[in-house]
Amino acid sequence: MPQYQIEIPGQGKFNIDSPQELNDFQVYQAVQKQLPALQAKEKERTFGEATKDVGASLVSGIGSLTQLPGQLYGLATGNMERTGTLGLGKDIEEYGQSMKSKGLQAQEAARSRAVEEAEKKGQLSAMGTAISQTIGNPALLVSFLAEQLPNMLIPGGAAVTAGRGAAAKAAAAGLGKEAVEAAAIKSGTRAAVGAGAVQQGADVGAGSYDSIYEYLVKEQNKSPEQAAAETINLARAAGASGALISILAQRLPGAQAFERALAGQKTGAGVIMGGVTGAIKETPGEIVEETGGRFSQNLAMRDVNAQQSLTQGLGETAGMAAIGAAGMGGAAGALAGRGAPPAPPVAPAAPVGEAPPQATDEAPPPAQALEPQPIEKPTEELKDIPEAVTASTPDVEKLKAEIAELEAANLDRATKIAQGQDHPRRKEKYKRTALEIEQKKAQLQALVQGEQNAGQPISTTGGEGAPLAGATSTDTL
Repeated sequence: MPQYQIEIPGQGKFNIDSPQELNDFQVYQAVQKQLPALQAKEKERTFGEATKDVGASLVSGIGSLTQLPGQLYGLATGNMERTGTLGLGKDIEEYGQSMKSKGLQAQEAARSRAVEEAEKKGQLSAMGTAISQTIGNPALLVSFLAEQLPNMLIPGGAAVTAGRGAAAKAAAAGLGKEAVEAAAIKSGTRAAVGAGAVQQGADVGAGSYDSIYEYLVKEQNKSPEQAAAETINLARAAGASGALISILAQRLPGAQAFERALAGQKTGAGVIMGGVTGAIKETPGEIVEETGGRFSQNLAMRDVNAQQSLTQGLGETAGMAAIGAAGMGGAAGALAGRGAPPAPPVAPAAPVGEAPPQATDEAPPPAQALEPQPIEKPTEELKDIPEAVTASTPDVEKLKAEIAELEAANLDRATKIAQGQDHPRRKEKYKRTALEIEQKKAQLQALVQGEQNAGQPISTTGGEGAPLAGATSTDTL
Protein backbone atom coordinates (compact mmCIF):
# COMPACT_ATOMS: atom_id res chain seq x y z
CA MET A 1 0.00 0.00 0.00
CA PRO A 2 1.52 3.37 -1.01
CA GLN A 3 2.45 5.72 1.87
CA TYR A 4 2.75 9.48 1.55
CA GLN A 5 4.16 12.15 3.85
CA ILE A 6 3.15 15.76 3.41
CA GLU A 7 4.00 18.91 5.37
CA ILE A 8 1.41 21.68 5.43
CA PRO A 9 2.69 25.09 6.64
CA GLY A 10 1.16 26.01 9.96
CA GLN A 11 -0.33 22.55 10.47
CA GLY A 12 2.58 20.11 10.59
CA LYS A 13 3.66 16.85 8.92
CA PHE A 14 1.22 14.05 8.16
CA ASN A 15 1.43 10.46 6.91
CA ILE A 16 -1.22 9.12 4.54
CA ASP A 17 -1.82 5.49 3.57
CA SER A 18 -3.76 4.88 0.33
CA PRO A 19 -4.67 1.69 -1.55
CA GLN A 20 -3.96 3.51 -4.82
CA GLU A 21 -1.47 5.95 -6.26
CA LEU A 22 -2.13 9.65 -5.44
CA ASN A 23 -0.72 12.83 -6.87
CA ASP A 24 0.31 15.75 -4.61
CA PHE A 25 -3.05 17.45 -4.84
CA GLN A 26 -4.92 14.25 -3.97
CA VAL A 27 -2.62 13.69 -0.97
CA TYR A 28 -3.34 17.25 0.18
CA GLN A 29 -7.09 16.69 -0.17
CA ALA A 30 -6.84 13.43 1.78
CA VAL A 31 -5.02 15.20 4.61
CA GLN A 32 -7.62 17.98 4.75
CA LYS A 33 -10.45 15.44 5.03
CA GLN A 34 -8.70 13.50 7.77
CA LEU A 35 -6.99 16.45 9.43
CA PRO A 36 -9.01 16.57 12.70
CA ALA A 37 -8.62 12.84 13.27
CA LEU A 38 -4.94 12.88 12.28
CA GLN A 39 -4.14 15.79 14.59
CA ALA A 40 -5.97 14.16 17.49
CA LYS A 41 -4.17 10.86 16.96
CA GLU A 42 -0.82 12.65 16.70
CA LYS A 43 -1.33 14.21 20.15
CA GLU A 44 -2.38 11.03 21.95
CA ARG A 45 -0.25 9.74 24.84
CA THR A 46 -0.31 6.66 27.00
CA PHE A 47 -0.29 6.93 30.80
CA GLY A 48 3.34 5.83 30.83
CA GLU A 49 4.28 8.50 28.30
CA ALA A 50 2.50 11.16 30.33
CA THR A 51 4.48 10.18 33.43
CA LYS A 52 7.74 10.10 31.51
CA ASP A 53 7.00 13.55 30.05
CA VAL A 54 7.03 15.10 33.54
CA GLY A 55 10.49 13.65 34.15
CA ALA A 56 11.64 14.80 30.71
CA SER A 57 10.52 18.36 31.47
CA LEU A 58 12.38 18.31 34.79
CA VAL A 59 15.52 17.09 33.02
CA SER A 60 15.19 19.91 30.49
CA GLY A 61 14.84 22.44 33.32
CA ILE A 62 17.91 21.01 35.08
CA GLY A 63 19.84 21.43 31.85
CA SER A 64 18.84 25.09 31.68
CA LEU A 65 19.95 25.58 35.29
CA THR A 66 23.29 23.84 34.70
CA GLN A 67 24.19 26.39 32.03
CA LEU A 68 24.22 29.32 34.48
CA PRO A 69 27.89 29.19 35.56
CA GLY A 70 29.00 28.78 31.94
CA GLN A 71 26.80 31.66 30.82
CA LEU A 72 28.28 33.98 33.43
CA TYR A 73 31.82 32.89 32.57
CA GLY A 74 31.24 33.29 28.84
CA LEU A 75 29.70 36.75 29.11
CA ALA A 76 32.55 37.86 31.37
CA THR A 77 35.42 36.45 29.28
CA GLY A 78 33.90 36.50 25.80
CA ASN A 79 34.32 32.73 25.42
CA MET A 80 30.84 31.42 24.67
CA GLU A 81 31.99 28.15 23.15
CA ARG A 82 29.94 25.08 23.94
CA THR A 83 32.27 23.72 26.62
CA GLY A 84 32.23 23.27 30.39
CA THR A 85 28.95 23.71 32.20
CA LEU A 86 27.53 25.70 29.29
CA GLY A 87 27.97 22.79 26.91
CA LEU A 88 26.93 20.24 29.51
CA GLY A 89 23.77 22.16 30.33
CA LYS A 90 22.77 22.44 26.69
CA ASP A 91 23.33 18.72 26.19
CA ILE A 92 21.14 17.92 29.20
CA GLU A 93 18.43 20.33 28.05
CA GLU A 94 18.36 18.83 24.55
CA TYR A 95 18.30 15.33 25.98
CA GLY A 96 15.29 16.26 28.11
CA GLN A 97 13.50 17.61 25.07
CA SER A 98 14.24 14.42 23.13
CA MET A 99 12.79 12.33 25.99
CA LYS A 100 9.36 13.88 25.51
CA SER A 101 6.76 11.74 23.84
CA LYS A 102 5.71 12.46 20.27
CA GLY A 103 2.27 13.34 21.60
CA LEU A 104 3.62 16.10 23.86
CA GLN A 105 5.94 17.38 21.15
CA ALA A 106 2.97 17.60 18.79
CA GLN A 107 0.95 19.53 21.36
CA GLU A 108 3.80 21.96 21.96
CA ALA A 109 4.20 22.46 18.22
CA ALA A 110 0.46 23.09 17.84
CA ARG A 111 0.60 25.73 20.57
CA SER A 112 3.53 27.45 18.86
CA ARG A 113 1.63 27.55 15.58
CA ALA A 114 -1.47 28.94 17.27
CA VAL A 115 0.52 31.67 19.02
CA GLU A 116 2.32 32.53 15.78
CA GLU A 117 -1.00 33.00 14.02
CA ALA A 118 -2.40 35.03 16.91
CA GLU A 119 0.63 37.32 16.92
CA LYS A 120 -0.39 38.56 13.48
CA LYS A 121 -3.37 40.18 15.21
CA GLY A 122 -1.23 41.78 17.92
CA GLN A 123 0.74 40.94 21.04
CA LEU A 124 -2.30 40.93 23.33
CA SER A 125 -3.87 38.28 21.11
CA ALA A 126 -0.65 36.26 21.27
CA MET A 127 -0.59 36.57 25.05
CA GLY A 128 -4.16 35.39 25.40
CA THR A 129 -3.56 32.47 23.05
CA ALA A 130 -0.43 31.37 24.91
CA ILE A 131 -2.35 31.40 28.20
CA SER A 132 -5.48 29.65 26.90
CA GLN A 133 -3.55 27.02 24.96
CA THR A 134 -1.43 26.17 28.03
CA ILE A 135 -3.87 26.23 30.94
CA GLY A 136 -6.52 24.54 28.79
CA ASN A 137 -4.22 21.57 28.22
CA PRO A 138 -3.07 19.74 31.39
CA ALA A 139 -0.17 18.12 29.51
CA LEU A 140 1.25 21.47 28.42
CA LEU A 141 0.63 23.09 31.81
CA VAL A 142 2.33 20.36 33.83
CA SER A 143 5.25 20.18 31.40
CA PHE A 144 5.83 23.94 31.50
CA LEU A 145 5.72 24.18 35.30
CA ALA A 146 8.02 21.16 35.65
CA GLU A 147 10.59 22.87 33.41
CA GLN A 148 10.48 26.02 35.56
CA LEU A 149 10.83 24.22 38.89
CA PRO A 150 14.63 23.60 38.85
CA ASN A 151 15.26 27.31 38.22
CA MET A 152 13.77 28.06 41.65
CA LEU A 153 16.77 26.39 43.30
CA ILE A 154 19.02 29.43 42.73
CA PRO A 155 16.92 32.13 44.48
CA GLY A 156 15.69 29.57 47.01
CA GLY A 157 19.21 28.51 47.94
CA ALA A 158 20.35 32.12 48.18
CA ALA A 159 17.42 32.99 50.46
CA VAL A 160 18.06 30.08 52.82
CA THR A 161 21.82 30.65 52.99
CA ALA A 162 21.60 34.40 53.58
CA GLY A 163 18.71 34.01 56.01
CA ARG A 164 20.59 31.51 58.16
CA GLY A 165 23.65 33.73 58.22
CA ALA A 166 21.65 36.74 59.34
CA ALA A 167 19.81 34.67 61.96
CA ALA A 168 23.10 33.41 63.35
CA LYS A 169 24.45 36.95 63.66
CA ALA A 170 21.26 38.14 65.31
CA ALA A 171 21.26 35.28 67.79
CA ALA A 172 24.94 35.86 68.60
CA ALA A 173 24.08 39.49 69.33
CA GLY A 174 21.53 38.26 71.89
CA LEU A 175 18.45 39.47 70.04
CA GLY A 176 15.03 38.01 70.73
CA LYS A 177 13.25 35.42 68.60
CA GLU A 178 11.15 37.88 66.63
CA ALA A 179 14.12 40.11 65.84
CA VAL A 180 16.11 37.07 64.68
CA GLU A 181 13.29 35.95 62.37
CA ALA A 182 12.82 39.46 60.97
CA ALA A 183 16.52 39.75 60.19
CA ALA A 184 16.56 36.34 58.49
CA ILE A 185 13.56 37.15 56.30
CA LYS A 186 14.90 40.55 55.27
CA SER A 187 18.37 39.27 54.38
CA GLY A 188 16.98 36.16 52.68
CA THR A 189 14.60 38.22 50.55
CA ARG A 190 17.37 40.54 49.39
CA ALA A 191 19.57 37.58 48.49
CA ALA A 192 16.77 35.90 46.52
CA VAL A 193 16.07 39.10 44.56
CA GLY A 194 19.76 39.53 43.77
CA ALA A 195 20.23 35.90 42.74
CA GLY A 196 17.16 36.06 40.52
CA ALA A 197 18.49 39.19 38.80
CA VAL A 198 21.84 37.52 38.09
CA GLN A 199 20.06 34.44 36.74
CA GLN A 200 17.80 36.54 34.51
CA GLY A 201 20.69 38.64 33.21
CA ALA A 202 22.73 35.57 32.33
CA ASP A 203 19.81 33.93 30.55
CA VAL A 204 18.95 37.05 28.54
CA GLY A 205 22.59 37.69 27.64
CA ALA A 206 23.26 34.10 26.56
CA GLY A 207 20.02 33.98 24.56
CA SER A 208 20.98 37.19 22.77
CA TYR A 209 24.42 35.81 21.97
CA ASP A 210 23.03 32.62 20.44
CA SER A 211 20.45 34.35 18.22
CA ILE A 212 22.73 37.18 17.05
CA TYR A 213 25.67 34.86 16.41
CA GLU A 214 23.49 32.52 14.36
CA TYR A 215 22.08 35.42 12.33
CA LEU A 216 25.52 36.84 11.51
CA VAL A 217 26.89 33.47 10.43
CA LYS A 218 23.88 32.27 8.42
CA GLU A 219 22.41 35.50 7.06
CA GLN A 220 25.48 37.69 6.69
CA ASN A 221 27.99 34.91 5.98
CA LYS A 222 30.47 36.13 8.55
CA SER A 223 33.16 33.87 9.94
CA PRO A 224 32.64 32.41 13.42
CA GLU A 225 35.43 34.63 14.76
CA GLN A 226 33.91 37.80 13.29
CA ALA A 227 30.44 36.88 14.48
CA ALA A 228 31.65 36.17 18.01
CA ALA A 229 33.56 39.46 18.20
CA GLU A 230 30.55 41.49 17.04
CA THR A 231 28.08 39.64 19.23
CA ILE A 232 29.65 39.55 22.69
CA ASN A 233 29.20 43.23 23.62
CA LEU A 234 25.61 43.25 22.38
CA ALA A 235 24.93 40.17 24.49
CA ARG A 236 26.53 41.78 27.54
CA ALA A 237 24.40 44.90 27.15
CA ALA A 238 21.24 42.82 26.79
CA GLY A 239 22.16 40.77 29.87
CA ALA A 240 22.85 43.86 31.97
CA SER A 241 19.54 45.36 30.85
CA GLY A 242 17.71 42.14 31.73
CA ALA A 243 19.24 42.08 35.23
CA LEU A 244 18.37 45.73 35.85
CA ILE A 245 14.78 45.24 34.72
CA SER A 246 14.54 42.24 37.04
CA ILE A 247 15.60 44.33 40.03
CA LEU A 248 13.22 47.17 39.13
CA ALA A 249 10.35 44.74 38.65
CA GLN A 250 10.82 43.56 42.23
CA ARG A 251 9.96 47.06 43.44
CA LEU A 252 6.38 46.77 42.25
CA PRO A 253 3.80 46.45 45.06
CA GLY A 254 3.75 42.87 46.33
CA ALA A 255 6.42 41.74 43.86
CA GLN A 256 8.67 40.25 46.57
CA ALA A 257 6.01 37.96 48.04
CA PHE A 258 7.59 34.92 46.37
CA GLU A 259 11.10 35.79 47.59
CA ARG A 260 9.79 36.43 51.12
CA ALA A 261 8.17 33.02 51.11
CA LEU A 262 11.49 31.46 50.04
CA ALA A 263 13.13 33.31 52.93
CA GLY A 264 10.72 31.68 55.38
CA GLN A 265 8.07 34.33 55.95
CA LYS A 266 4.79 32.95 57.31
CA THR A 267 1.62 34.86 56.50
CA GLY A 268 -0.94 32.78 58.38
CA ALA A 269 -3.43 33.46 55.56
CA GLY A 270 -4.26 29.78 55.08
CA VAL A 271 -3.42 27.50 52.17
CA ILE A 272 -6.13 28.70 49.79
CA MET A 273 -5.97 32.44 50.46
CA GLY A 274 -2.20 32.27 50.71
CA GLY A 275 -1.98 30.58 47.33
CA VAL A 276 -4.36 33.02 45.64
CA THR A 277 -2.61 36.02 47.15
CA GLY A 278 0.83 34.70 46.22
CA ALA A 279 -0.22 34.15 42.60
CA ILE A 280 -1.76 37.61 42.30
CA LYS A 281 1.23 39.40 43.82
CA GLU A 282 3.86 37.52 41.81
CA THR A 283 2.27 37.86 38.36
CA PRO A 284 2.74 41.59 37.49
CA GLY A 285 6.41 41.63 38.44
CA GLU A 286 7.15 38.41 36.56
CA ILE A 287 5.47 39.72 33.40
CA VAL A 288 7.51 42.94 33.54
CA GLU A 289 10.72 41.00 34.18
CA GLU A 290 10.31 38.45 31.38
CA THR A 291 8.91 40.78 28.72
CA GLY A 292 11.61 43.29 29.59
CA GLY A 293 14.22 40.61 29.01
CA ARG A 294 12.71 39.67 25.64
CA PHE A 295 12.58 43.33 24.62
CA SER A 296 16.29 43.66 25.50
CA GLN A 297 17.05 40.71 23.21
CA ASN A 298 15.04 42.23 20.37
CA LEU A 299 16.83 45.54 20.84
CA ALA A 300 20.22 43.86 20.68
CA MET A 301 19.26 41.96 17.51
CA ARG A 302 18.14 45.17 15.88
CA ASP A 303 21.72 46.42 15.95
CA VAL A 304 22.62 43.80 13.34
CA ASN A 305 19.21 43.36 11.70
CA ALA A 306 17.35 46.57 10.96
CA GLN A 307 14.19 44.58 10.19
CA GLN A 308 13.96 43.11 13.68
CA SER A 309 10.66 43.99 15.38
CA LEU A 310 11.06 45.24 18.94
CA THR A 311 7.76 43.64 19.99
CA GLN A 312 8.35 40.21 18.49
CA GLY A 313 7.50 37.47 20.97
CA LEU A 314 6.47 39.83 23.77
CA GLY A 315 2.90 38.54 23.88
CA GLU A 316 3.88 34.89 24.14
CA THR A 317 6.57 35.74 26.71
CA ALA A 318 4.07 37.67 28.83
CA GLY A 319 1.54 34.86 28.69
CA MET A 320 3.99 32.16 29.72
CA ALA A 321 5.41 34.45 32.43
CA ALA A 322 1.92 34.92 33.88
CA ILE A 323 1.38 31.16 34.02
CA GLY A 324 4.76 30.54 35.63
CA ALA A 325 4.22 33.31 38.18
CA ALA A 326 0.76 32.07 39.10
CA GLY A 327 2.03 28.52 39.50
CA MET A 328 5.20 29.16 41.46
CA GLY A 329 3.88 32.20 43.34
CA GLY A 330 0.70 30.35 44.24
CA ALA A 331 2.63 27.34 45.55
CA ALA A 332 4.95 29.51 47.64
CA GLY A 333 2.01 31.54 48.95
CA ALA A 334 0.15 28.38 49.95
CA LEU A 335 3.18 27.11 51.90
CA ALA A 336 3.64 30.47 53.61
CA GLY A 337 -0.06 30.55 54.45
CA ARG A 338 0.23 27.30 56.41
CA GLY A 339 2.53 28.92 58.95
CA ALA A 340 1.57 30.76 62.09
CA PRO A 341 0.41 34.34 61.49
CA PRO A 342 2.76 37.17 62.41
CA ALA A 343 2.78 38.23 66.05
CA PRO A 344 0.17 40.94 66.64
CA PRO A 345 1.50 44.43 67.32
CA VAL A 346 1.97 45.34 70.97
CA ALA A 347 -0.89 47.37 72.33
CA PRO A 348 -0.01 50.83 73.64
CA ALA A 349 -0.35 51.63 77.34
CA ALA A 350 -3.95 52.18 78.41
CA PRO A 351 -4.79 55.91 78.53
CA VAL A 352 -6.54 57.56 81.44
CA GLY A 353 -10.18 56.62 81.74
CA GLU A 354 -10.02 53.16 80.20
CA ALA A 355 -10.87 50.02 82.14
CA PRO A 356 -7.86 48.81 84.12
CA PRO A 357 -6.46 45.30 83.84
CA GLN A 358 -7.72 42.60 86.20
CA ALA A 359 -6.66 43.45 89.71
CA THR A 360 -4.67 40.95 91.76
CA ASP A 361 -3.96 40.61 95.47
CA GLU A 362 -0.27 40.15 94.88
CA ALA A 363 1.98 43.07 95.60
CA PRO A 364 4.34 44.05 92.80
CA PRO A 365 7.82 42.58 93.16
CA PRO A 366 10.51 44.89 94.50
CA ALA A 367 12.83 46.55 92.03
CA GLN A 368 15.93 44.51 91.31
CA ALA A 369 19.26 45.38 89.82
CA LEU A 370 19.18 43.74 86.42
CA GLU A 371 21.82 43.17 83.79
CA PRO A 372 20.90 45.01 80.55
CA GLN A 373 19.03 42.66 78.23
CA PRO A 374 18.41 43.00 74.46
CA ILE A 375 15.00 44.48 73.77
CA GLU A 376 12.85 42.44 71.42
CA LYS A 377 9.75 44.64 71.29
CA PRO A 378 8.07 47.40 73.36
CA THR A 379 7.14 46.02 76.76
CA GLU A 380 3.65 44.89 77.67
CA GLU A 381 4.32 45.26 81.41
CA LEU A 382 3.23 48.87 81.34
CA LYS A 383 -0.38 47.88 80.71
CA ASP A 384 -0.59 46.29 84.16
CA ILE A 385 -0.48 49.55 86.12
CA PRO A 386 -3.78 50.14 87.96
CA GLU A 387 -6.00 52.94 86.69
CA ALA A 388 -6.03 54.71 90.03
CA VAL A 389 -2.28 55.17 89.80
CA THR A 390 -2.16 56.23 86.16
CA ALA A 391 -5.00 58.65 86.67
CA SER A 392 -3.53 60.39 89.70
CA THR A 393 0.21 60.20 89.02
CA PRO A 394 1.52 62.15 85.99
CA ASP A 395 5.04 60.83 86.69
CA VAL A 396 3.89 57.28 85.90
CA GLU A 397 2.56 58.27 82.48
CA LYS A 398 5.76 60.14 81.74
CA LEU A 399 7.94 57.16 82.65
CA LYS A 400 5.79 54.80 80.60
CA ALA A 401 6.12 57.03 77.54
CA GLU A 402 9.88 57.33 77.97
CA ILE A 403 10.33 53.55 78.29
CA ALA A 404 8.22 52.85 75.20
CA GLU A 405 10.20 55.41 73.18
CA LEU A 406 13.55 53.98 74.27
CA GLU A 407 12.50 50.41 73.54
CA ALA A 408 11.27 51.33 70.05
CA ALA A 409 14.59 53.01 69.30
CA ASN A 410 16.54 50.01 70.59
CA LEU A 411 14.46 47.59 68.54
CA ASP A 412 15.46 49.51 65.42
CA ARG A 413 19.13 49.34 66.46
CA ALA A 414 18.85 45.61 67.13
CA THR A 415 17.43 44.97 63.67
CA LYS A 416 20.23 46.90 61.99
CA ILE A 417 22.88 45.07 64.03
CA ALA A 418 21.37 41.72 62.99
CA GLN A 419 21.59 42.78 59.36
CA GLY A 420 25.31 43.35 59.63
CA GLN A 421 25.23 47.11 60.27
CA ASP A 422 27.05 46.49 63.54
CA HIS A 423 29.00 49.72 63.92
CA PRO A 424 30.76 49.86 67.31
CA ARG A 425 29.01 53.12 68.24
CA ARG A 426 25.61 51.56 67.46
CA LYS A 427 26.39 48.55 69.66
CA GLU A 428 27.53 50.82 72.50
CA LYS A 429 24.41 52.95 72.19
CA TYR A 430 22.30 49.80 72.24
CA LYS A 431 23.90 48.64 75.52
CA ARG A 432 23.59 52.05 77.19
CA THR A 433 19.95 52.38 76.16
CA ALA A 434 19.16 48.86 77.41
CA LEU A 435 20.64 49.80 80.81
CA GLU A 436 18.67 53.05 80.87
CA ILE A 437 15.46 51.15 80.10
CA GLU A 438 16.00 48.78 83.02
CA GLN A 439 16.73 51.69 85.36
CA LYS A 440 13.53 53.47 84.33
CA LYS A 441 11.56 50.23 84.77
CA ALA A 442 12.92 49.97 88.30
CA GLN A 443 11.92 53.58 89.00
CA LEU A 444 8.47 52.95 87.60
CA GLN A 445 7.98 49.79 89.66
CA ALA A 446 9.08 51.57 92.83
CA LEU A 447 6.76 54.47 92.13
CA VAL A 448 3.80 52.16 91.49
CA GLN A 449 4.53 50.22 94.69
CA GLY A 450 4.69 53.43 96.69
CA GLU A 451 1.37 54.68 95.33
CA GLN A 452 -0.33 51.36 96.02
CA ASN A 453 1.02 51.18 99.58
CA ALA A 454 -0.31 54.69 100.18
CA GLY A 455 -3.84 53.28 100.22
CA GLN A 456 -3.13 50.31 102.56
CA PRO A 457 -3.98 50.28 106.31
CA ILE A 458 -1.04 51.44 108.45
CA SER A 459 -0.62 50.03 111.97
CA THR A 460 -0.56 52.69 114.78
CA THR A 461 0.05 52.55 118.56
CA GLY A 462 -3.46 53.82 119.31
CA GLY A 463 -5.34 50.89 117.95
CA GLU A 464 -6.31 49.06 114.78
CA GLY A 465 -4.94 50.25 111.54
CA ALA A 466 -7.05 52.56 109.42
CA PRO A 467 -6.56 53.72 105.83
CA LEU A 468 -5.01 57.17 105.81
CA ALA A 469 -5.29 59.03 102.53
CA GLY A 470 -1.98 60.42 101.36
CA ALA A 471 0.04 58.56 104.01
CA THR A 472 3.37 57.09 102.97
CA SER A 473 4.47 53.56 103.60
CA THR A 474 6.72 52.90 106.60
CA ASP A 475 8.45 50.12 104.63
CA THR A 476 11.83 51.01 103.15
CA LEU A 477 13.94 49.18 100.59
